[in-house]
Amino acid sequence: MNSYCKQAGPRVGLCVMAMALMAALPSICAASTSASVTAQTFGGTTTSSVTDSHVLYGAAGQVVQTDALASTFEVGQVSKATAHAYAAEGILQASVATNAFTTGLATDTGRGQSYATARWDDSLTINAGSILNGSKGYVTAQINVSGSYSGLTGLPTAVDSAEHFEQVKILGTGIDATSTSSAYGCGGWSLCDYEDVATWGVNSSFHNIPVVIALKIPVTFGYVTNLTYVLDLTDLAWTHSLIGGTGISAVAFADYAHTMAWGGITGVYDASGALLSSFTISSASGFNYLNAVAVPEPEGFALLLAGLGLLTVVATLSEKRLTGGPGHMRK
Repeated sequence: MNSYCKQAGPRVGLCVMAMALMAALPSICAASTSASVTAQTFGGTTTSSVTDSHVLYGAAGQVVQTDALASTFEVGQVSKATAHAYAAEGILQASVATNAFTTGLATDTGRGQSYATARWDDSLTINAGSILNGSKGYVTAQINVSGSYSGLTGLPTAVDSAEHFEQVKILGTGIDATSTSSAYGCGGWSLCDYEDVATWGVNSSFHNIPVVIALKIPVTFGYVTNLTYVLDLTDLAWTHSLIGGTGISAVAFADYAHTMAWGGITGVYDASGALLSSFTISSASGFNYLNAVAVPEPEGFALLLAGLGLLTVVATLSEKRLTGGPGHMRK
């Protein structure tokens, strides 16, 4: 288990579930897509909990998408969570959102947490003629990333506390990144962003996901090269109040429904670094890796946010960011 999973507190369950979801996904094959989501909410006074979880697998060229929604209500707390994942060759989309609120009417803990993982696998073959086939080379390409994540807590008191956590992780063939191991929860992933903010002051963050991800993919001309790309999101909203408190809220979201998309091949090179002008490319899925993907507009996540009552919160977070208030927003 990585170092992040060893940390004490409400975040531990996030690691266990996220690692289990990744283990459930299929290994590299000729071409496939997969999408998995889990939404969980927990109460404290009655130890109530709700879990909604789905995993879908697609064959070559097949689009898969799925959603999850959970909510828990008690006298002392209300918690909600939602997750969305979409996968196709060349496009990955995912979104998660949670909120929690404790009332102070009873000693209680509220927690919402959600996970979404989208993945595509494919096999790429580059033929460069009888002279080069069988020799080593490499392909340069790019992936375009667009999304945002943020969170917010209410004002703490001596008996009211809260935490929000958001994490975005990307894994992909040809991504050159070695710095994520220094950040807890990011080990083993090519790129990672996270933000953890607690009212008791245990705050931390790590960011190394760029808007454009440069790829350098090793190939053997005339032979199959396996490709794998994964977008994984996690979030948490946690609150706790003792009886007689004023109550406190927390909200967290990561919206990458605006896509992690293939940006096209920018060059094919032999082992010496010479740019090739004559080659052919084929893939098991039939996807054309030479060209960038036309990104579809997301539709479902706004509806999920509306169901959670988070649209107003997201708008507030954006406003606070523009005016210098708390909360972190990417692009």
